[in-house]
Amino acid sequence: MIDQRRPQASIIIPTYNRAPFLERQLRSLAGQHLDREEFEVIVADDGSTDETRDVVRKFTRLLRINYVYQEDRGFRVARARNLGARAATSPLLIFLDAGTLTGRDFVQSHIDAHADDDRKFAVGFTHGYNPWQPYRPLAHLLEELGPDETMRRCLGDAGFQDLRYSRYERLKFDLSGLVAPWVDCWSGNLSVSTTDFTSAGGFDESFESWGGEDLELGYRLTKAGLAMRVAADAWCIEIPHDRDQAANDLAGRSNSWKVWDRHPAPETEIFGAMYGSGRIEPSFEHEYATFLAWREAAAPIDVRHEVRAAITATRSAAARVAVIGCGAVLEDMLPRDSAYTLIDFDAEFIGNLQGHSPSPRVHALGIRTPLRTASHDLVIVTSRLRGLWKRWGPDILQEAERIGTHTLVSDSLKPTDAR
Repeated sequence: MIDQRRPQASIIIPTYNRAPFLERQLRSLAGQHLDREEFEVIVADDGSTDETRDVVRKFTRLLRINYVYQEDRGFRVARARNLGARAATSPLLIFLDAGTLTGRDFVQSHIDAHADDDRKFAVGFTHGYNPWQPYRPLAHLLEELGPDETMRRCLGDAGFQDLRYSRYERLKFDLSGLVAPWVDCWSGNLSVSTTDFTSAGGFDESFESWGGEDLELGYRLTKAGLAMRVAADAWCIEIPHDRDQAANDLAGRSNSWKVWDRHPAPETEIFGAMYGSGRIEPSFEHEYATFLAWREAAAPIDVRHEVRAAITATRSAAARVAVIGCGAVLEDMLPRDSAYTLIDFDAEFIGNLQGHSPSPRVHALGIRTPLRTASHDLVIVTSRLRGLWKRWGPDILQEAERIGTHTLVSDSLKPTDAR
């Protein structure tokens, strides 16, 4: 008789033409300590033309396994994951990249990470994943020892560890103090309740190239009130394989700005500016924490007189004026012969301006805005940007010059010898 118990977890593996790696992966999942009826495996095929379907058939007696397929129309891993999630029958989804080998307690560890009633999503470690500096002995070790013994021997080696491991170890694997944990939401080893995943809308299927779709999901999950946690014992090891990392890096840079496009806000501006240009040092966590500290420090800075003086100093009619770093500036405080767009990085100021005037209000740092090119005659950049100018001044100035025909920058932002 077939056991019809509802599984506790569904493992979703998106794949494309990686049948040999998939076979090794399924074999490692078949070796879980957890009873096979307690979890299901769903292989979400993104249009493979190799033996992927045949590999899945081999494991029908060893795993509670299902296979879903979508036509090959290019890189559509986000859609493949969603396809797998829709086929899932359990309350917990575990997303696992193809070509990874799991420890024997992998599934149980993800289940345990969700044992309490807290709303969360959990990331597990993917050791051996470092496409920029591959861990050379790994392929041989996995063949000779298998994943569990390889893990025991190599975890102390920084070259083998997940790229997040040392940072999280310093935090004692407690991420509650991080201001932007979502940048480490990697779908290669990720679990979330089916309810929360569905409520968030799943992966954004408009991401059709490598990178970014998992971070964007993490952003939405955190905005929905979920905490990100580490399931440290739910580890896997990536089987070494060839990849076009240059193409991946290029796609990832483009997709970092796509996150901003979906969720325009100061944090996604900073994220896009860093990852879109490869300026990833210091970390985004550091940069965003610096921004938050300055936002608090800048709250008392009143630039109304500064903005009025800037408009007077132009000595020419500016019918359309944008103010980057407007603070408490209101339209009725300014000359009435111009129209204003008020921009600030503090959502409280932007919110307080609501209802006071019909002028557009934009919650932005000024690195990137949704405003049209040359849509303003004058762009004023105020002293409220002072604490962020050293790092982001060139980016803000470039954006100001894009949206306006003339830019006036506060004297406080200029180098001392240029005043």
